[in-house]
Amino acid sequence: MFGRSTPLRRPGMPNLPTLLAACTLSVALCAQHSEPIDADKPEPQPTSTLLTRLKSSRLTLDDATAVAAELRGRDARARLQASGLLRKAFLRAQKDFDKDAHRVLSNCERAAQKLVRARLRGGGDQRVAQLRDEALAVTRGSELSKERIRSQIDPRVDELQRLLLPSSADVLESDATLAPELDILRAQHDELRRWFELYRDMLAGMEMHPDVDKHLQRNPPPPAPGDARAVDDAVALATFTGLVQNDQDQKTLRANEALRASTDTEELLGTLALNRLRYLLGLRLLIIDPKLSDAARDHSTDMHTLGFFSHSSPVKGKERFGQRAANFGTSASAENISTGQRTGEGAIRGWWYSPGHHKNMLGNHRRTGLGRHETLWTQMFGG
Repeated sequence: MFGRSTPLRRPGMPNLPTLLAACTLSVALCAQHSEPIDADKPEPQPTSTLLTRLKSSRLTLDDATAVAAELRGRDARARLQASGLLRKAFLRAQKDFDKDAHRVLSNCERAAQKLVRARLRGGGDQRVAQLRDEALAVTRGSELSKERIRSQIDPRVDELQRLLLPSSADVLESDATLAPELDILRAQHDELRRWFELYRDMLAGMEMHPDVDKHLQRNPPPPAPGDARAVDDAVALATFTGLVQNDQDQKTLRANEALRASTDTEELLGTLALNRLRYLLGLRLLIIDPKLSDAARDHSTDMHTLGFFSHSSPVKGKERFGQRAANFGTSASAENISTGQRTGEGAIRGWWYSPGHHKNMLGNHRRTGLGRHETLWTQMFGG
C-alpha cells in the first residue's frame, strides 16, 4: 500500500521527455522556414502616399528616384498615374533649363558676333567679298575638278572660316564668363536627362497594357532632351546662328533646328554642315523639307534593299528623282547619292570633292532633304 508510486497521467498522454523533444523539434523547424524579424525595416508606404509625394512642387530628383523605385512594383494604374506626374516634373525641369539655356546661348551668340567684328576690322569685309567671288567663279566654271576644288576653293574657304566662323573654343576663349556658365548648363542638362529616364522607365514594359494608348493620348510623351553632347551642339549652333545676318537665313536655321526631335541626328548635322559652307560663300541657306528627306531616305533604303547604286531606280514609279519626290508630295530639281559614309558631315565632304555633286550643293536652291539608310545617302534639292 505504501510502496513506489507511478506518475499520474491520462491514458495516451505522452510523458514529459517526449513533449520536450517535440517542442524542441517544432522550434527548430520554425527557425528554418521563417524570415528573421527586422524591427528597423519600414513598412511599405501606401500607393496614395507615394503618388502624393510625386505631386509636390518641391519634389527633388533624389526623392523622385526613390519613390519611382517603389512604384515600379505596384499595379498598372499606379504606374500610369506616376508616369503622368513624372512627365509634369520633367516638363517643369525642361522649362527651367530652357530659360537658362536661352540666356547662356544668347551670350554665346553675342560673343561670336563681337569676335567676328574684331576680325573684320581694317578691310575684312572687302576681303570676304573677294574670297567669295573667287571661290564661286571656280565652282561655276566649266572646268571644275577635284584638284581645282582642293587647290583653288579650299584655301579660300579656309580663310573665310577664319574670318567668319570662329569655333566654339574661340568664342569661349574670347569671354571668360562663358565657360563657367556652360559647366552649370551641362550639369542641368544631365539632371534633365535623369528626369526623362525616370519618366520613360515608369512606362517600360507596359506597351501591351490596354490603358496605355489612352494614357499617352492624354499625356503625349515629351521629346527626349538629347544625349550628353546636346549642350555643346547647341553652343555650336548658337554661334553659327548669331553670325548669320540675313533674317531669312536666321528663320531657316530656326526652322531646321525645330525638326531636331523628329529628324535623324546625322541627317540634321549633314544639312547643317552644308549650310555652313553656303554661309561662308555668301549663298542662301537651305531649309529642310521633311517630304524631300522622306523621299531621299526611301531611295537610300531601296538602294540598300535591292542592291543597286544609281539615280535611276528599278522600282516602278520611282525611276527618276522627280517621281520619287512627287510620291511624297513635293518636288525636286537635283539629287546627290553617296555610299560608304557613316556621318552626315562625311557625306557632305565626299560630295564636296565631286564636281557634279559640288555644283548641286552650291546651286540656286531653297529646299533640301537628306536621307540615309545604313551607309547609303541620298540628298535632294528643290526650288
